[in-house]
Amino acid sequence: MKQEDGTTWSNALPIGAYLIIVSNEETATYNAMVASTNYKKDENGKNVIDAAKAMATAKKVTAPKLEKKIVETKEDGSTEKVNGNTANIGDKVEYEVTVKNIPNYDGKYPVFNVEDTLSTGLTYNNDVTISLKDETKEVVTTLDKNTYCVDTSAGRNINLNFVDDKFKTMDPKNGYSLKAYKGQTLVIKYSATVNKNAAVNEPGNDNTAKVSYAKDSSVQGNSGKSEDKTYTYTFDIDGTAEGSVTNKLITKVGIVSGKANNDPLNGATFTLYTDDECTKPYSNGTWTNGQVITDTEGQMYMKGLKAGTYYLKETSAPDGFTLNDTVYTIEINETLNDEGKLDSWSIIINGATIENGSAESRFTVTSTGAKQTIFAPVSIVNTKISSLPSTGGIGTTIFTIGGCAIMIVAAGLFFATRRKTQK
Repeated sequence: MKQEDGTTWSNALPIGAYLIIVSNEETATYNAMVASTNYKKDENGKNVIDAAKAMATAKKVTAPKLEKKIVETKEDGSTEKVNGNTANIGDKVEYEVTVKNIPNYDGKYPVFNVEDTLSTGLTYNNDVTISLKDETKEVVTTLDKNTYCVDTSAGRNINLNFVDDKFKTMDPKNGYSLKAYKGQTLVIKYSATVNKNAAVNEPGNDNTAKVSYAKDSSVQGNSGKSEDKTYTYTFDIDGTAEGSVTNKLITKVGIVSGKANNDPLNGATFTLYTDDECTKPYSNGTWTNGQVITDTEGQMYMKGLKAGTYYLKETSAPDGFTLNDTVYTIEINETLNDEGKLDSWSIIINGATIENGSAESRFTVTSTGAKQTIFAPVSIVNTKISSLPSTGGIGTTIFTIGGCAIMIVAAGLFFATRRKTQK
């Protein structure tokens, strides 16, 4: 007898041992159960069924659930699965999508497909792998991606469909290719590259994966879904693009005759390094030598930086100015929450020679609640080379001219006297 709440079932059975299996469930699985019925003596000494020993509890595994992670490799070679990260433009980001509890469809209308959509700042590398993992037997089955991958449009979409007429050979009843893998885990791995269109700072570059499935394949339209999202962030300095709030964080200015000239200095070349000895120029997918030249506003746009520490040094001064040999340390820090979203981030610039005597500039943005910005711009100064001053006064010039005239007259008299002597 099935109870009204649909959670228990009971029946009168002869004495014996029974294997109980829950069937006709497509998107949930239950463990197999063993129950036995035995006699016991009641208070009057009669044999009665021991109902307590005949009870069994089924453990239910829920409907298909999708989980998406970024797989990061650490310096020691180990990996860590996270919901969010930071990256340089040009970096390859590894992803893993798992769908637990593959359903078993017996009806005419099965639905089971996975769609993964990347933001415009991420480009799919066409390297997807598909496998099935049986947790109970530690068995992994690899599937041919070309059989299931039906759409990779514009390098931003991966669509894997496991229900199609072409799978009739696998399951003639309804063309569902994963029928034999009920309860197992679907594992999808691929990578994407952070491209030049990546959103900078707070907006981030998200990546959403979704599994759609039929709750009951005997009817149409009874569908469900499970989805998950990851986030990848990259940062900039002196940016003016949408999403950038770091404009004029660093400004190059000049000094004339020992007095500060607040006019921005155009044409100064700086190099960004990844080591404090300034021997390893930074590079990413669009920036190869770490060099950046200040514009007419004295700005030096640096885009596509992951969180970390960098070193900025002037490597060529504009004509007429001396080189500023100070090395500026730039720290980009981020805080990601449990969902992988950016909670806060900061840029700290340290330098021994900064205008107005400041030795540190801090820039912080907090995205939780009201946005707060602390902004103290850095001015990197150059000294203008003056023309070499002349030495001595006008009297020195007069004596020089007079001396030259005397030498000329003496030479003339010498040659005239010599001619007379020869005559």
